[in-house]
Amino acid sequence: MQIRLIAAAVLLVAGQAHALTPTEVAAASTIKVYASGASAIRNIVGQIFLQNCASNLDIYYSDRAAGGNFTADGANGDSHRVYTCTLKAEANLETDLKGKGLGGRNVAFFKRDAGGSAQGVFPVAVPSNSANLAVNGTSCVATGNAAAFNAATGVTTPSFLCKNSETVRAPELGFSDVEPAFFKGLNALSGFSSAGLTPAQASGLTVVPTFLTIMGVGVSNALYTALQDAQGTTGVPTVPRSVIGSLTRGELADPAGGLGWQALGVADAEKQVNICRRAAGSGTQAAANLLFSNFPCSRDAQAAPSVNADSEYPNTLTPASWNDGAFFVYEASSAGNVANCLSNANDAGGYAIGHLSLENAPTAKWKHVALDGVEPTRANMTAGKYDYAVESTAQYRTALITALNAGSADDKAKAGFITGFAKAVGRPVNMDKLATATKAGLAALPGAGIYNDPADPIAAAFVSRVGRTNGNNCTPLAVVQ
Repeated sequence: MQIRLIAAAVLLVAGQAHALTPTEVAAASTIKVYASGASAIRNIVGQIFLQNCASNLDIYYSDRAAGGNFTADGANGDSHRVYTCTLKAEANLETDLKGKGLGGRNVAFFKRDAGGSAQGVFPVAVPSNSANLAVNGTSCVATGNAAAFNAATGVTTPSFLCKNSETVRAPELGFSDVEPAFFKGLNALSGFSSAGLTPAQASGLTVVPTFLTIMGVGVSNALYTALQDAQGTTGVPTVPRSVIGSLTRGELADPAGGLGWQALGVADAEKQVNICRRAAGSGTQAAANLLFSNFPCSRDAQAAPSVNADSEYPNTLTPASWNDGAFFVYEASSAGNVANCLSNANDAGGYAIGHLSLENAPTAKWKHVALDGVEPTRANMTAGKYDYAVESTAQYRTALITALNAGSADDKAKAGFITGFAKAVGRPVNMDKLATATKAGLAALPGAGIYNDPADPIAAAFVSRVGRTNGNNCTPLAVVQ
């Protein structure tokens, strides 16, 4: 069955005679949904949208070319992606999108990754206008390629690159790696209160638990190979959690003086320490702060993770060197730029570590490593053996949905998409249709089915036996079933 699904998905995007150009995206008849947050799960969100497409696919990426708003990105599409298509007939849509007037409609799904999870919390709740990709004839140019999605690898091919953003609306749907209450202090988004959402703002959100996002420690391939050599293995090397914490907190920032990679027992331990982290407001960084600094859960003072200001070079993917100094911290605006940071360090022969969810497929330039001897896999996470995982959420303003449902038929359809999609991303049956690499990065919440159910192979593959209490990531993962 999976082979047939993959073949169908590839054929869907390969032979289209028509697509949704910028003019058609702008048309009043096209339903436009603006989502923001959680770049760690961008592939999950994008692919579940694509599962509901019948035809007329176009994919728009932010363009890092000179003269635009995204020149600091390491690759096109790191900051924004927009998926547009004609949806399937009503009867063929995913369960949570049926019966909402969406069948056969043209839909443009805008997904902002820049800024991470907090962009799916603060601008949604306040609400506050935030930058979206500008999809128009001035901003966008055709790539010359047909939009495509390879359901086996998860790779999407954009048909347009767009260089500009526009700040004219608040996001309508937010995604976060952790619950909204986590975004305060070290995790707060610049431009918003460091105290987090006010009680009124928080109570105005409908928060939908989605799935468990499985995080991992990624390392440059140069470091990966050095770890393998030091540990005498050709398999996945392991790193101690305590050492990763010390590295990210700047406690091992003097490799020339013996306080650096020496703690991992690798050769050439005097190499510069390179940390590829996310900026404040990122859910991935919030998950790292939880695991390695116990923030925001501990009442005691925590050692904060190092930031770029603590290091030797400005915050850029092209520092003066990856190897000559003592300590460099890069604060990435998206998951894609963490991967770019690891890759760039590797190109220079440098050692680097960073935090990336498992939905980000390793490359020849960087890979995930085991933590305390436990490999980062969905099977290990759902069995309770690997605990670098957080319960993730989708959220929207309740008042917005109420207003849309009181409006036109198109408004009602849009409300139905927002509320339905927030639920659809958490269903094991939809997870099963994700690309192989993407599937690795998530697990279904314990309430989504029976763990290791022999009668339901899909549930057996995705449902976790462990979870957090009431979706509170400050509680430990505990056996639920």
